[in-house]
Amino acid sequence: MPGPVMVTGSRGFAGRPLVAGLRAAGCRVVGLDLQPAEHPDDRCVDLSRADLIGAIVANEHPDRVCHLAGMAIEPADAEGRARLLNANIGMTLGLLDALVAAGCHCRFLLAGSCSVYGIPLRSDGRVVESDPVAPILYYGFTKAAQEELVRVYHRRGSIDLLVARLFNVTGPGEGPGTVLGAVARQIHSGAAALRLGNVDTVRDFLDVRDAASAFRAILERGQAGLAYNVGCGNGETVRDRVLALSQAAGMACLIQRDEARVKPVDVKCIVADTKRLRELGWQAEFDAASTSRDLMAWLATRGTGVGPAAG
Repeated sequence: MPGPVMVTGSRGFAGRPLVAGLRAAGCRVVGLDLQPAEHPDDRCVDLSRADLIGAIVANEHPDRVCHLAGMAIEPADAEGRARLLNANIGMTLGLLDALVAAGCHCRFLLAGSCSVYGIPLRSDGRVVESDPVAPILYYGFTKAAQEELVRVYHRRGSIDLLVARLFNVTGPGEGPGTVLGAVARQIHSGAAALRLGNVDTVRDFLDVRDAASAFRAILERGQAGLAYNVGCGNGETVRDRVLALSQAAGMACLIQRDEARVKPVDVKCIVADTKRLRELGWQAEFDAASTSRDLMAWLATRGTGVGPAAG
């Protein structure tokens, strides 16, 4: 009998729909998360506790692992940088060593990030997986280093690595740590004016449920050793998505530029080339209107919720 699928960050923004989809497909899933477990197969555990992770891995012996846990912030000080390094590098190292110690040669899907590309080479902002890894953000550096760390174990033959480089994920369950998550909460609270930074940057927004289905496609049919861009393949300004949220709520919101919210270092435009992912038979199902509507409806029934995805 094959071992279970182990998902770290199983109760996070992207983890929840991924776990739900895997279980709906008949997979036994062992979820690892700091939040209290809701399912008998889930574990409430701190991934920085190498001893606990080692015991769980040895007991469950997974044959597939989806590593989503981590931090998705740009730290403002040395303390924040240290926390980010531990979350994205230290915990990943502990998980990899636990798999090796237990003799688990598994398919290992890493939730990466488009931030590893830095500033796109092309004028239209489109990036392909073979483009140079040249991050300009500290967060992007940690994700690039995380990828390379996992590749060491892949090259040694300990795991079969698959990298899913996430672009801007949004939708129901989105936390306040993202631009759209924060905007949705302002609109939900009845704010008529939204104070935002640069809303003219172009991003590739993807519904979190589409991201989860992309993870499953890569895990099942992806080629070991490859990275896959996970986006919709189309660019939209942040302003467009903010307006979509206000329309979904039936409100007319005024956007006011707040210089204090303008990032000192930013990428003007980045869009995913998704040919490699589409060749696996995957396609996005949710458009901007439906994603915005579902996010606002979720807020109306759930209020706050979980934080942003680690990607």
